[in-house]
Amino acid sequence: MHSSADGVSIETTGASACPSLPLCGRTEELSLLRGALDRAAAGESTTLVLTGPEGMGKTRLARAAVDAAERRGFPAAMGSAYPLESGVPYALFCDVLDPLVRHQAPEALISLTRGAPEFQFVCPSLALHDAGDSGHTPEAIPDLRSRLLWNFPEFLDRLRRGDPLLLVFEDLESADPSSLELLHVLARRSLGFPCVLLLTLDPDGSPEGPGIMEAVRGVANGSGAELRPLAPLAPEDTVELVAGGFGVDPEVVRGFAIELCRWTGGNPLFVRATLDRLVEAGQIHREGGSWVGWETSDLTPPTSVESLVMERVAALSSPAGSVAGLAAVIGPKVRFEVLAGASTLGESALFRALDELRARGFLREEISGGEAYFVFAHPVLREVLYRSLGLVHAQRAHGEVLQALIDLYGEEALERADELAVHVDRAGETVDARRAGRILTAAGGQALRANADREAARYLERARHWLSGEDEAEDIVDDRIGVLTDLARAHQRRGRYDEATTHLAEARELLGSRGSPSELAAIDRRLGLATFWAGRADEALAHWDHGLQTLGSGSDPALEARLRLARAACLQETGQVDQAAAEAARALDLADELDDPGLQVSAHMNLTLLHTWAGPTERARHHGAAALSRAEASGGRVARLSAHWAMAVLEGLTGHPTALRSHLDRAWPLAEALGSPLLKLRLAEVEIEYAARVGHWKRGSDLAAESIRMARELNQRMVLPRLLVLSGLLHLARGGVEMAGAEFDEAWELTGVGQGASPMTMHTAILARAGRAALHLATGEHREAIAVGDEGMELVDRSGYRAWGVHRLLPTLAEAALHLRDLDRARAVATRLRSDAERLDHPAARAWSSICEALVVWLEGDSSRGAREMAEGAEALESMGLLPDAARLRRQVAGRLAEIGDREGAVRELRRAHEALSRIGAEPELEKARGQFREVGVRPPLRSQGERGASLLTSREIEIARLIGHRKSNKGVAKELGISPRTVGTHLTNIFRKLEIDSRWELGDRVREGLLDTGAADGFD
Repeated sequence: MHSSADGVSIETTGASACPSLPLCGRTEELSLLRGALDRAAAGESTTLVLTGPEGMGKTRLARAAVDAAERRGFPAAMGSAYPLESGVPYALFCDVLDPLVRHQAPEALISLTRGAPEFQFVCPSLALHDAGDSGHTPEAIPDLRSRLLWNFPEFLDRLRRGDPLLLVFEDLESADPSSLELLHVLARRSLGFPCVLLLTLDPDGSPEGPGIMEAVRGVANGSGAELRPLAPLAPEDTVELVAGGFGVDPEVVRGFAIELCRWTGGNPLFVRATLDRLVEAGQIHREGGSWVGWETSDLTPPTSVESLVMERVAALSSPAGSVAGLAAVIGPKVRFEVLAGASTLGESALFRALDELRARGFLREEISGGEAYFVFAHPVLREVLYRSLGLVHAQRAHGEVLQALIDLYGEEALERADELAVHVDRAGETVDARRAGRILTAAGGQALRANADREAARYLERARHWLSGEDEAEDIVDDRIGVLTDLARAHQRRGRYDEATTHLAEARELLGSRGSPSELAAIDRRLGLATFWAGRADEALAHWDHGLQTLGSGSDPALEARLRLARAACLQETGQVDQAAAEAARALDLADELDDPGLQVSAHMNLTLLHTWAGPTERARHHGAAALSRAEASGGRVARLSAHWAMAVLEGLTGHPTALRSHLDRAWPLAEALGSPLLKLRLAEVEIEYAARVGHWKRGSDLAAESIRMARELNQRMVLPRLLVLSGLLHLARGGVEMAGAEFDEAWELTGVGQGASPMTMHTAILARAGRAALHLATGEHREAIAVGDEGMELVDRSGYRAWGVHRLLPTLAEAALHLRDLDRARAVATRLRSDAERLDHPAARAWSSICEALVVWLEGDSSRGAREMAEGAEALESMGLLPDAARLRRQVAGRLAEIGDREGAVRELRRAHEALSRIGAEPELEKARGQFREVGVRPPLRSQGERGASLLTSREIEIARLIGHRKSNKGVAKELGISPRTVGTHLTNIFRKLEIDSRWELGDRVREGLLDTGAADGFD
């Protein structure tokens, strides 16, 4: 027995067996694979995609890559997708990972997974059976899908144990949607560790049509992967293959090989199969120790891979052919017990048939999880065998396999519903409708709990079909209701809110008079949530009203509290402050009556945020403290994190950055322990706001970019517009007007601002206008800034959310009015700032009100008083830690002092402003400050740390740094300067200490990038 060019085993016997053939015509592809492994050894990650039809050699190249990786000591794994498993969540990843993890000891699994339960849904071998944590049930895992997508790369990083990693994913055209989604995220992310992802794909081989193919191409295109189509073998490649395999002179076989290439179209599998046939027929044979028979012209190659396999099937005995077809129905791994249960052969005859299939290269034996399995030597064998059965035969076989599995698993059968569902789907009408419906319902529920929502929807739609008959038995109706509610959840998670609403409405109608008030109200609550997230606030409120009416007062206080909290959140989003406060207060009363810490924390948080935005602030602080107290008492990490987050929002929107920092420092460790990317996103939004206010602009920009990427990958549409505005404001402050404009435009579109403010996006609609107004202000379009800012303030007044006004809009409106010298408007803005500052207890707003009044005083002609009061405002802002705003203001103060002849005072203020602006990278303001230095006749300070660093170096050290920038060695520098290499080393040590760097490489990079003023910015290669 031997392996073909694409890994399909071809059975041959005796001395005339065709020899193994070399891998020819793939020099470029092998070089590409070696390069990827070399880059992995150097610490980089790479994604490669090999494409081509069946038989073109994708599998053989993949195995060559695995062999090469293992020779280097890299961990490597290889697995395939199978059409019959295209509905099983994460089946492809399980096939790849299982060999790497299935023999791990329990303590090693805990180390690999960090105790996180989500990885078991990718590969059951990762289940923490001995962890003793009941929280590891699927139902207890919040935001499982987002946790899995975001944390999986870190799991792979641990899996590789310090070595580069090679993972091979074959036959992506047959992959399940969950695997494709995970692979898409994995390929797109900058992994941060050395890894090679090798993907193979038959572009025309998808059994599910163009939808999956589009997703597969999205994986490749989204990752920047290199796609390598495999071309047929060229005539000279075929000459090399035949000569090398049979050990003969190339000239002896040249004519034969060229004709062979023409007949087979250069398909390596067909080349191999034709040679096998000629050897088996004796036309090519050994004579005197050499292979002869190259004059033959009777090549008759197979016309397709399918015909090749079917020729081999035809040579099987009848029992072996029957068993092969049944094995193809069962799946890629075949247990003997299942085969025996579904087959009509007796045990002895079955073993003889299996022996024949192993001898002829169809099946091989494999141990997995301590159990023995039969597996096909190549997926193509199974797929061709399965297609050859025909529809009727396949349906009956699936029905027989289904019954065998049910008999084998007994009472635990529904726990393996995803395995059974594959056969239910294909057994057609040969299976009982009630049994089919319940199996598919169970499979849908399992997929739903694993957050594999596409697969869940598919299973549940099929279950709905099976249960849609005229049978009105109570248990059947209950099954229908369960399917509809689960189906609604699957659609809702995918953002298909209209479908979710339709299914929930049908479930409520079926429940009708049979349902209790609590059951009916629970569906009303879910209907409200579906319409809420669809953007239909009024309809959502109507559903919750109906639920409260159905429930009645006092019958189910916990559900009533949840309904009222849902109403409060919706009313809050739409800016209906008083109604929102009333609903949240009633929910809090119910939570207190129940003494339910979870509900208490949720209600107090709701009221904290409401009073943060609308005031009075003392009420927000009261509820925030209560939320923290209840959360600490409950011990729940999510509750504690959420309470600290709400308090951080409060402190941020009321101008207390030090207190904000304290709450974030308590919340981040909880987020890390929980491993939830959604919770991290919530904190990141506040962290970015903090960084912008205190001048940590580089960190803020980096975190914003990472958070925006995370929000896109996790499809977080609510938070994404806000992140875009915050990122745009940071870009704007640093001079990135074009980047800021692009992000503001995207936020504008996402929030629907262009069509008027949607009531579902009141907060983001206000923020979008704040960003657009700031952009107009930065580009000198002051009237446009006022127009957009006024629109934002109209929303503030409509909603009562004064915090957004004082935090973002009113300072922009004040500055635009002052630029236009519209003093009446400026005074009105100052008055509004002071009024709202008092209601919100907002010290920064008080300072801005005073600053605005001082600027009005200056514009009215009293420069001395204006400068003095502006300086007092700058001191106030600095005392709060709001350094960027204070620095901008000091630059303004310097201008006023220069006007009244106080040159010394102007220079003093400019130096303080320049130092702060330089440190935070506020390029536009920095340029203005440097211009003001020149206006008062003073040379500007050095611009950056690089210039300051150069100023610390001696002339000899600058010469040495310049030569290091030209990539000179110590000996080269010594020769150029006429000093010893040891002296060069001493100088370098001093340079590293002065510049606070660690290596000559970092020094060279700084010089080449112009970050040190060595006179060597030009001429580097």
